[in-house]
Amino acid sequence: DIVVKAVKNQPESFEYAGDNVDDCDDREIMLFAVKGNPSLLCYLAPELQDDPDITLNAIATDGMALEYADPAFQSNPEFVRIAVKNNGHAIKYASPDVKEDPEIRKLSINEDSKVKILKR
Repeated sequence: DIVVKAVKNQPESFEYAGDNVDDCDDREIMLFAVKGNPSLLCYLAPELQDDPDITLNAIATDGMALEYADPAFQSNPEFVRIAVKNNGHAIKYASPDVKEDPEIRKLSINEDSKVKILKR
C-alpha cells in the first residue's frame, strides 16, 4: 500500500494521507506515523490506544507524548522511565505513584538539567 510505504520512509508524511486512512486504525501505519508525530497518540482508534509498541515508538521519539498515552502506560514505570529519559518534563504525565519513584524523579531532574545546559 502506498500510504504504508510513504509513512515508513517519512513518518511525518502521515498528515498528508487524508482519506486514504480511516480513523488512524491501521496498526502498521501508526507504528511508523507516531515516530514522525508522537502526538498522534491522541487520535488513535480505540483498539490501538493500548498497543505498547505504538506507545513505545511515540514516547521514545518525544517523551512528552506520554500525555496522550493510555493511563496503563502512564502507570508503568518502564514506559515512564523511557519518556522521562527522552524529556525530563514528561514526569508530569506519569501517574501519582510512579511520580514518587525515587529513580524516576532523579532521572527527570538529570534529564531536565541536560536540556537546560544544552540551551545555553
